[in-house]
Amino acid sequence: MSQTYNIKDLERISGIKAHTIRIWEKRYNVFSPKRTETNIREYCQEDLRKIITFGALNSRGVKISKLVTLSDEELSAQVLSLSQNPDDIEFQIEKLITAAICLDEQSFEDTIQVNLKSVGFEKTFEKLMYAFFERLGSLWHLGSINPAQEHFISNLIRQKLIVSLDNCKNRLTESKVLIAYLPEGEWHELGLLYYSYLAVNKGFKLIYLGQSTPYDGARWAITNKQPDVVLVSFVQTISQKKLASYMERMVNDFPATRIILSGIQAKQVLDCVPSQVEIVANSSEFVAKITE
Repeated sequence: MSQTYNIKDLERISGIKAHTIRIWEKRYNVFSPKRTETNIREYCQEDLRKIITFGALNSRGVKISKLVTLSDEELSAQVLSLSQNPDDIEFQIEKLITAAICLDEQSFEDTIQVNLKSVGFEKTFEKLMYAFFERLGSLWHLGSINPAQEHFISNLIRQKLIVSLDNCKNRLTESKVLIAYLPEGEWHELGLLYYSYLAVNKGFKLIYLGQSTPYDGARWAITNKQPDVVLVSFVQTISQKKLASYMERMVNDFPATRIILSGIQAKQVLDCVPSQVEIVANSSEFVAKITE
């Protein structure tokens, strides 16, 4: 059974007010949603795709009265024209949101390639992806997208990061070693993968332990490989006390090793972790730390 959306979902995802959607529906017959037994509008994925497309074009100067006269081919041409402008971040985000919702890998690929060709991998990730993740996370918490849609798009992005990481490894010139991992119970690794890419791009040899690494396993790797830097990231909600305790344990076990803490939760414990731990709030700070 295909997913359906209510008008609040359309408003949250597209940014277009429910009142405006109703006007477009009534006055211009943009779409004809089904009704539930309690007379609630139900919209399909094609309705959602259309409202995002119409909203994007309308906000860029094309009147709705003009849009409803265009054929699918003409609408696609208008969208393609906008898609070629990577500086229009909001439109690029809307394209990625639509790709996630419709499980449309080709649309994702087309959007990413435009940005990669224009501004390169790092700027694509930092200008576009961070803003996209923020929007996607908001929609996930509101229940307007489901876990499968979030996993679909996250795994496509993960593939891009891994390919870029592998390409960097072929250019290694130095021998500094960085171990990167997520503690046990942490699964959101896109940020860690990107930081790992930046480190390798700066000449580090990477030992990537990945998601949900038990502390004993991480300790064994650090003890055996004696890295120059250990990067650990906390994304999921955790108490300050538990996070501070974890970092204190690391400092006690590895007093001579540089330990860098990143992730959303790192910002919450600036005054709680040992002073030996270096906290980074963004990728620029991370690069500055590892290259100083």
